[in-house]
Amino acid sequence: MSTESAPISHWLTPESMNEQLHVLAAFTLVLCGITIWEFACHLPFDLQILAGRRKFQWPMILYFICRWSMVLHVFSFAININTTTEIPCQGVVLLSNVTDMLGTVTSSAILALRSHAIWGRDRRVGGMLLALLCVQIGSWAATFYFTHSVWEPHGNFCRIVTSTPTSLLIACFSFTMTLDFVILALAVYRLWPERGSGGIASLLLKDGMGSFAAAFLANTVQTVLVALRLSSIMNLMCVSFALVVSSIAATTVYRRIVRTPERLAKRREESHRRAGLIPGVSLPQFAPPPSDIGLESATNFGLRGNTTGRTSTLPPLEEWQEGSDDLSDKRPIDDIESAEKGLAHAKIPVRESW
Repeated sequence: MSTESAPISHWLTPESMNEQLHVLAAFTLVLCGITIWEFACHLPFDLQILAGRRKFQWPMILYFICRWSMVLHVFSFAININTTTEIPCQGVVLLSNVTDMLGTVTSSAILALRSHAIWGRDRRVGGMLLALLCVQIGSWAATFYFTHSVWEPHGNFCRIVTSTPTSLLIACFSFTMTLDFVILALAVYRLWPERGSGGIASLLLKDGMGSFAAAFLANTVQTVLVALRLSSIMNLMCVSFALVVSSIAATTVYRRIVRTPERLAKRREESHRRAGLIPGVSLPQFAPPPSDIGLESATNFGLRGNTTGRTSTLPPLEEWQEGSDDLSDKRPIDDIESAEKGLAHAKIPVRESW
């Protein structure tokens, strides 16, 4: 009877595992640099909220949790991988796992709120998204029980004693990927019929889809790596990457919504000055849309000029795209006035609280 053992996979050889660990350590340091840059670039916006210069709204809690979870996770993960001195391994691993869960869940929640707003606060859509978010939280919380780590003095590293079963990781990451796809599909399905209207719907479609797609693709990469079952190190290779991309995408969406009023006024004035229509004259401000994805004023309103022959009910959340070349370089006057036509028929209440 043959006693030959099955050949060891190339990914599980000591040489390959050592190489994977070095790649993971270097990749994590790169993500630390990206995280520092992202955090520093948008720190003035955060300070405006903390200083009370922007009215506080409850989704800002999700925004800050998402931002700080990204920072804490990336740095705790980097310390765990790169340290050469003894650290409380179990505490660092737990911090990394908890912040990974919080960052992933809050980024999905921010994008879900935006899709809910696009659907005009539809209760069925909101209830479905809330139920999916609760399942996501439960699946992530289940992973905390299995991971245990201790310090290995001979190798100067944190040794994983027990880890989360691969099947549970696959289920957790697959559900996150599915949730991101559902959020993306809901937004596209709602906005796609209005894509040719040339007004708010078209700008909403262009502005948000990149962020939705980035979050979905980042979680897809991590899910595929875990599903391949290459090695325990490869299972972790894109965990931080998925969180960083998802968090940046979600917080970018939120900042665009909050900054819409001032961006609109500034861009419109600059565009008219460039065209020589009203040189040196400040143009009147529009009644700004709600600056919060808490959906307080996401009431339905009609848009004319769409190609579907029906009336749209899109809420006025994000009428103009931040940083778009279309509004400033290609056809600045036509694009803004096109959006204004849609806004002219919108029933947007003007309140001092905005």
